[in-house]
Amino acid sequence: MPLKQPSHDAEEIDSDETERILTVAAAVDVAKAWGMVCVRRPHPSIEGRRTSRVWEVDATTNSILALGDDLVALGVERVVLESTSDYWRPFFYLLEAAGLLVWLVNARDVKQVTGAVPRPTSSTQCGWPS
Repeated sequence: MPLKQPSHDAEEIDSDETERILTVAAAVDVAKAWGMVCVRRPHPSIEGRRTSRVWEVDATTNSILALGDDLVALGVERVVLESTSDYWRPFFYLLEAAGLLVWLVNARDVKQVTGAVPRPTSSTQCGWPS
């Protein structure tokens, strides 16, 4: 079947949106009783390199509130949550209340996407290339 030709009345709309590269980003892989957190930021002494910090946080209100304080102190610009079921809710709302920009994503939708914030898969890796 041939493609339909665009209408001569088509309108082109300029977008004010620009691609933004984040300097400091975080990802949280949320499970029922905990979240595995990964923060990526510029290396403190080697230009062009980045460092990863990975740690586990309990899924309790106090722990998530402390995480929010830590992420704000680290200068995190965006937090990406990946979760099964409804376990993401306390992380999303408490981190958002701390003043962080929080995105909830489905892991299968962002897996292998260039530039995507990866989900931490273990205590030793973040998933980002060095």
